[in-house]
Amino acid sequence: MLTSPNLRVRSGDTASLNVGESVPVIGSVSYPNSTVAPVQSVQYQDAGVIFQVQPTVKRDTIDLHLVEEISSFVNTTTGVNNSPTKNTRKVESSFSVADGDVLLIGGLTQDQDTRVSSGLSFLPRWMAGHTASTNKTEILLFLQVQKI
Repeated sequence: MLTSPNLRVRSGDTASLNVGESVPVIGSVSYPNSTVAPVQSVQYQDAGVIFQVQPTVKRDTIDLHLVEEISSFVNTTTGVNNSPTKNTRKVESSFSVADGDVLLIGGLTQDQDTRVSSGLSFLPRWMAGHTASTNKTEILLFLQVQKI
């Protein structure tokens, strides 16, 4: 997938770009008193491809602080109160670049193998149905910095 979003950010401010979804998870549980049911709060957490940039414009250079994240939620039995667990891959880095320079940032990859077998357990293995799939996601970020 190729995209080319444009962000304009004032020096010292932070801009973010999120391609994904907000997932509801249980935040906190409070017990007002022993006769009332517990009250649960719900918080929304972002998941997907999240990119944040904070530029600081100087005379000859532009200092960039970048945060790039790939995250997703999965159902697990170890979550609190059946909340999903967030899987996160994150890179945080800082650069000094000149006006008009182009950066290429990579390294965030995700491999996912899925194998499903179906059929009756007493039948031979070759009589059962098998499905296998492999997905690979790699995020490459091309970033061109320009003073306006």
